[in-house]
Amino acid sequence: MAKIKDRTGAIKAYTAVIEMPDVPRDLLAMSLFNRGLVLVAGGDSDKGSRDLDTVSAMDDAPERVRELARQKLIRMKKRNPQKPG
Repeated sequence: MAKIKDRTGAIKAYTAVIEMPDVPRDLLAMSLFNRGLVLVAGGDSDKGSRDLDTVSAMDDAPERVRELARQKLIRMKKRNPQKPG
């Protein structure tokens, strides 16, 4: 059976974690990263890029997550070089 894609549900779940008070920074970074990926996959690259930018700028996020966010932003820019950012 194929997986059912529930982008709206995923975005809501990640947003709920992001908005939690005192959420651990590693969990915040992963939730922002994953929400960014879902947004980009759903066609909202502006909002997705903002989440990925936030993660890449988080000094206290796990380095691997920061690097993955940076790599995704680079790939996005290569695919759409006329967009600013």
